[in-house]
Amino acid sequence: MEKIIISNFKMHKNLQQIQDYIKLVEKDYDLYKNVIFCPSPIYLPLFDSQKFLLGAQDVTAFENLQLTGEIGAKQLFDLGCKYTLIAHPERRIFLQEENEVIFYKIKNALANSLIPVVCIGELKEKQNSFKYLKKQINSLIKKLNKSEIKKIIFAYEPNYMIDSNKPIDYQKLTNIVDFIKKIIFDDTNEKINVIYGGNVNPENIENLEKIKNLDGYLIGRNCLNLETLKQILEKI
Repeated sequence: MEKIIISNFKMHKNLQQIQDYIKLVEKDYDLYKNVIFCPSPIYLPLFDSQKFLLGAQDVTAFENLQLTGEIGAKQLFDLGCKYTLIAHPERRIFLQEENEVIFYKIKNALANSLIPVVCIGELKEKQNSFKYLKKQINSLIKKLNKSEIKKIIFAYEPNYMIDSNKPIDYQKLTNIVDFIKKIIFDDTNEKINVIYGGNVNPENIENLEKIKNLDGYLIGRNCLNLETLKQILEKI
């Protein structure tokens, strides 16, 4: 199957930089046509949704409350988004997003035809990964039905690996990917997609590709430079 590749721009790039980026992507379109681009929401309309796969970096949990500053799932769908990131570790830490709010974001995305890419993972390196993940996953899926759960993409992204140069423990990552899939399968009898985020780069992508059950990657800083992203994609 095609690997799921998500490029998360975060708050990087201004208007001119985004326009220049899109022009370069269009010149090598076949390489990038299956990449899900998640720019800042104000720049989503610059991407032709007929040509590119688009994702939002977040979505509101409160679709019907008309909250100032929030972005509705219906609005994102109208802009051509097919995906939305939910619960990125940075939002959990700096914006104190709790599992209850994250759950309602998942429900809202699903209700409005968006595929939720739900970030899970330890916030601190010394936490027990398996115990923490099991509790985190169970809190998010306990009120979802099977048809909803199987639509979710889970992104394992431990906070301590984001924007770091730490080496990846490939055996641990292999075990965690299998563990996440097993939790879901044991509960629902459904197979789900699990991707990885955290220092994915041209140097480690070949080893990451050896992880049999890993379905793709959530790429942050290394998607910003197209030459770096190109090197990653060419090795997948």
